[in-house]
Amino acid sequence: MTLIRHDLWAPPTVDKRGYPGIGKTRALAQIKHVVYHSAEGWRGNIMPIQNDPNREASWPMTVLLDGTKWMHYQVEDICWINGNPTANIEGFGVEFEGVKGTPITDAQVKAGAEIYTDLKAICPNLGPPILGQGFEEHRRVSGGATTCPNDRIRWSDIRALVTAPLPKEEDDMFIITETDGQKRVYVVGGCGRKRYVGGPAELGVFVHIAKLPSYNVTSAQAAAIPDELQPGNVTVAGAVVAAELKKKDWR
Repeated sequence: MTLIRHDLWAPPTVDKRGYPGIGKTRALAQIKHVVYHSAEGWRGNIMPIQNDPNREASWPMTVLLDGTKWMHYQVEDICWINGNPTANIEGFGVEFEGVKGTPITDAQVKAGAEIYTDLKAICPNLGPPILGQGFEEHRRVSGGATTCPNDRIRWSDIRALVTAPLPKEEDDMFIITETDGQKRVYVVGGCGRKRYVGGPAELGVFVHIAKLPSYNVTSAQAAAIPDELQPGNVTVAGAVVAAELKKKDWR
């Protein structure tokens, strides 16, 4: 079972997952989109709803106003959030703290981009960052049974973070490929940040067409290079790690 980046592991006291004849979990390959919701409430309401055995509502992740991410279920768990079994199997639902009339905060935008990026790294059929493909809303997947997320989700801003070009000089770019775990492939820029670009199948595009140097690393070594969407002053720290990798022959 799988977790993505989160700040607090907050599992409910009641197990509200799955359907008879289907089971409680799905394969990562079945996930096609993130489904972003408006919580229509505040952090104090989250766990009481999750823990209520008489309320048919559960979801894997909550994003608070300050961008803090609470994870309640694992990625493969089939929660009851998107309105119907198909939507719950194909969508990874996220509740964003706040109410109608208040767009999600900048911190929530960043968290929403991180969630999509993390899922894209492990879910092979997650769609591109376009509304109706890799991005979805509760009202759309539920067939119009709700107005959620009430126009709160700043999709264009989330997409801008997900698709922003690497801030680097092209000559300083190189590729790293994990030799263990998920075998993810990343582009590392001169600024010392990495961006997930796919699996081993995509490697040839960057090595043979873009002519970028390539290095094999462990997942731990890859994790030492900050992600492009990671907060904080990553430029200096990331550049140091990148420089050290260039000095060594990981190939």
